[in-house]
Amino acid sequence: WWLLRHRIVLPEPPPGLLARPALTARAVPPGHRLTLVVAPGGFGKTTLLAAGCRAARARGLPAAWLSLDGDDDPDALGVYLAFAFREAGVDIPDPGRTDAHADAAAHPPTARLLRAVAALATPCVLALDDAERLRGPDAAAFLDVLIRAAPPRLHVVLACRELPAGLDLADRTLGAHATLLTADDLRFSRDDAAAFFDGHLPRRRLDAVLAAADGWPIALRVHRDARRRGGANDRVVGHLIDNWIDARLWPTVADPDRRFLVAVGQFDTVDGALLADVLGEADGVGRLAHLQQVDGLLRPTRQAGPATLGLHPLLRDHCRRWLRRHDPDRHADLHRRIARALAARDLAVPALRHAAEAHDGALAAELFLAAGGVRLLLRQSADRLVAAVRLLPAESDAGQPRVVLGRCVAQAAAGDLALARRTLARVPRLAPTPVDRAELELCADHALARAAVAYYGADVTLSTDILTLFDDLVGLADAPSLDRLVRAAMRLILCIGLNHHADFDNALDHGRRAARLAGDRSPFITANVYLQSGQTAMARGHIRHAAAWYDRAARLSRAALPEASRLDPALRVLKHELDLERDRLDDGADAILPGDVLGAAPLDAFFAAADVAVENARTDRGPDAALAILDDASEHARHAGLAALGRHLAAVRAGVLADAGRTDDAQLAWQAAALPDADADCTDLVRCTWREVESVACARIRLLAACGDHDAARGLGRALVATATEQGLHRTAMRALALGVAVEQAAGEPDAADHHLA
Repeated sequence: WWLLRHRIVLPEPPPGLLARPALTARAVPPGHRLTLVVAPGGFGKTTLLAAGCRAARARGLPAAWLSLDGDDDPDALGVYLAFAFREAGVDIPDPGRTDAHADAAAHPPTARLLRAVAALATPCVLALDDAERLRGPDAAAFLDVLIRAAPPRLHVVLACRELPAGLDLADRTLGAHATLLTADDLRFSRDDAAAFFDGHLPRRRLDAVLAAADGWPIALRVHRDARRRGGANDRVVGHLIDNWIDARLWPTVADPDRRFLVAVGQFDTVDGALLADVLGEADGVGRLAHLQQVDGLLRPTRQAGPATLGLHPLLRDHCRRWLRRHDPDRHADLHRRIARALAARDLAVPALRHAAEAHDGALAAELFLAAGGVRLLLRQSADRLVAAVRLLPAESDAGQPRVVLGRCVAQAAAGDLALARRTLARVPRLAPTPVDRAELELCADHALARAAVAYYGADVTLSTDILTLFDDLVGLADAPSLDRLVRAAMRLILCIGLNHHADFDNALDHGRRAARLAGDRSPFITANVYLQSGQTAMARGHIRHAAAWYDRAARLSRAALPEASRLDPALRVLKHELDLERDRLDDGADAILPGDVLGAAPLDAFFAAADVAVENARTDRGPDAALAILDDASEHARHAGLAALGRHLAAVRAGVLADAGRTDDAQLAWQAAALPDADADCTDLVRCTWREVESVACARIRLLAACGDHDAARGLGRALVATATEQGLHRTAMRALALGVAVEQAAGEPDAADHHLA
């Protein structure tokens, strides 16, 4: 009468069950007498056991089911087992009320059960679920005897979060007659997850869900159920996960261990030294590794170093939400301590993340400046600076002009030029002669911020402001008390600015000095020096040298700046430009469009991306395809506030239209962009970069020739050749001469055309 029937009835499959036949077959393999399924809650142990029993019954094999309970003693277990086998169709004699209270040492029900199973003509399966609930040593010992005495035809499948004390199965699991399945075996693969969502989840969303769930089946089920109800957002999923962890995981964890786990959940990744510094745990990683309740929810991380683990992201997020809600003071204190410990390890971005978690703007400002502030860009990459600044709360700026300047540089590097200019205006420029070290550092940061706004914003006209900036940079580059990297950055900026205006010898000199100052401390600076050297070589017509410089920059970027992904498309498109010069452009060369390199990339890459994409499209698909690319690129340039790129694209558009015979449209495009008409303005290397001079002057020659004004076209061509020759712009001179051939052919002057060709 006391029998709880649901404990011996095979559970029904949950809605939306994902069939995993290979895993089910591993749970009940032929010839094995024991399968242990050991994993934390939510990994689908019960689901797997039930699937194995259903598969056995489908083959005509008896499969008994028993959910174990903490109140079970040997007598109760004997009775439940007998009824479980009878439920599965095995003819077991009725144990009766007397048998249920027989002497525990004799276990008469079990003896009869084993004899009945041994007499079967077919194999038989016994699934024992929730074995970790067994509390008494007698119950565990009884189960141990049962498994050891089981007849050969009986296959026992045992599922638990941890093996109960008194159950000694080591010799069997180490032998050839047992199978052990752990959380890693039950974890969902990417293909499993895709099938679990019926293939209806977009690839990017699937990747995000899988990254958050880390293959944990219960987490994927929560995501799917929330999605089916129309509420698959992070907040809904978080609430459901919190509910499951509170109800199913924490009751199995002792209070001291739970407090420890909640503290560990405040870390992104944990190693022994970090836990010792913050929590005073001498062997925190060892303590974690021995908590079997969360064994499958601990994962090795990709961070270098010994004994580095991380909690499952959803469990970690639960710990943070729980501590923030129930003990906000401890939450803030832990994150402050973690932030300082990470900062001491030179991990600026993770440190700032924890300072932000503690809502401590003053600490965030302190750690940002201690990590170098603006100089994060020089020591690591633009990406790292942008990531750091995004973690700075607004209150970090109070009374901290260097923090404001760091924010300005990050905004410029991220492509938000309008906001960067407004941020820069919040910090007035100091007097050119700083009175102490603090003012000198602030002056250096201010110069770097002004240069960043100009560099990323393509503000390259040699205006009074830019010339003043150049003077400041020269003075700071020679200041011996400044850090060598900062002085190297000043030289690099001068190299870039002079390169734009074809002052190549001086640009190369500053570049070499920047590389010497940087040494191996700043791959970012050195890689950019290599890139600028490649630009100079290309402009001068030294194509092989240019290719070699680009290769050096790419190797350094890949080896030392793996996270600086923005440099890779820039280098790829500059290499495509070299291929275009040599008529070796392949069909995929327009895969990188101008919009793809906007942001923290050299201005030259914008020009090159447009030129390559337009030329490839015009050659393969005609002028309309080229104009479509120009429309898209112009919109990017307008949105980003890149005036120099906008002028270049307008000139290229006019040239494409002129070549296509659409002279009226070409003239309208020229006027709409307010491009210059006078020869001196078209070849002005003070107001424009050499690339603008080349694109504007060449497009103007095409337009004049298309309109039949051959004399004007000849005059501008001669002016362009003279300017290019004087500045060593071999590439530009070649273009001007080639256009001269076309002009003379159109004018019916073959001798003059031959002269230009020669």
